[in-house]
Amino acid sequence: MLQSISGKAILIAADEAQGRAVVSTATRHALAQAPGVELRGVVVPIGPSLRAAVGQAHQALEQVRNDVPGPDSRYLRLPVVAPCATSGLPAMDDGRTGDQPDVVSAVTQAKRDAADAFDTSMKDLIKTYGGQSNLAAALFTDAGDFDRAADRDTEWSWTAVIHADGNRVGQTIMAFEGDDDAYAAWLTAFSAELDDVTHQAFAHAAGSMPKKSILPLILGGDDLTALCRGDRALAFTAAYLREFGRLASAAEHLKDADSRAITASAGVAIVKPHFPFHTAYELAAQLCAAAKRKHPGEAALDWHVLYDSSGGDLGTIRGRLPFELWRPYTLDGWDALAADGAALNATDTDGRRCLPRSQAHALREALYWPSKAAESALRAIRHRYVQVDWSRLLGGVDTAPSRPTPRWLDVLDAADFGGA
Repeated sequence: MLQSISGKAILIAADEAQGRAVVSTATRHALAQAPGVELRGVVVPIGPSLRAAVGQAHQALEQVRNDVPGPDSRYLRLPVVAPCATSGLPAMDDGRTGDQPDVVSAVTQAKRDAADAFDTSMKDLIKTYGGQSNLAAALFTDAGDFDRAADRDTEWSWTAVIHADGNRVGQTIMAFEGDDDAYAAWLTAFSAELDDVTHQAFAHAAGSMPKKSILPLILGGDDLTALCRGDRALAFTAAYLREFGRLASAAEHLKDADSRAITASAGVAIVKPHFPFHTAYELAAQLCAAAKRKHPGEAALDWHVLYDSSGGDLGTIRGRLPFELWRPYTLDGWDALAADGAALNATDTDGRRCLPRSQAHALREALYWPSKAAESALRAIRHRYVQVDWSRLLGGVDTAPSRPTPRWLDVLDAADFGGA
């Protein structure tokens, strides 16, 4: 076993027949025990170079993924069936009786059946990585507790789905130079070190969170998917990305041939409680991809606050905007934005906000108005609230603009969801 992290395994088999047997057994087991999981496998000859064979295996796996229908094709909708309340997949007969049976899919039921194992993994996470932080207090160990907190706590007006993924991981793996034995040893050490960095970065970022505010769903390899209290989501994500980069820079094996350390990028979908998780997750993954595209190789984050349920993919959502957004941000850009968000939350000597929330959000609406109307609204608000540093909040430039800029949306979000 060369690598077994982040939903991926790389093994050396004695021959092709043994390799095919491993793939067959693993995929059959996944179909039975984890319906909905897209588990694929390939077998390639090692040839003259183990490193080249690993590269060929990755290419072959991508081809198989493109050629074979995905899990959705297993769940056809004819005849018409009820949708699962959480996954959107067709519901199954759960064998229960009564007027209101539990309407869930086979995928959701399999996840529920794995709840005990999840609880054990959370306890192990706290035991291993929570010694020097507030991790145990900040962490939910049960998804049901997370939902109940979102229902009853007035601070939970928003919930966030966070998806983070490493940058340059594949390039770093393929950049190693050495013989097969050295490569096998290095890849094993690389995988273990990467997994540890991801766990440590999560524990560090979660340790500064309020009590019972975050629930990790996927944590391993270079991947993180988590549910989080909305008002702390962006601050947590930035802290995670920063600590991931710091730890990777100090690690022995997590650098490419040019000594550039692996980094991570993230997307954050901020939605109302009980918004369909699968839709929010897809949006978070698209936001993470957008951050990677705009700032390749750098630690970056992107986010979207979904104020209505019309949804759609990220391209459709942003295509409806009458202006270009400034996000995604690198960590340096986020730091400047977070400082402006904190300034927006500043209070006077009586403890009142220098700029009331109602006026701040009036400027959000003004972005969508015709130019003259927006300019008039900004003049009226600036004249009334003279304590606010308007050049800093509206423009990110030395002089204040005559009308709100799209950056104002980002400042508002940093104030509302950056933990300021």
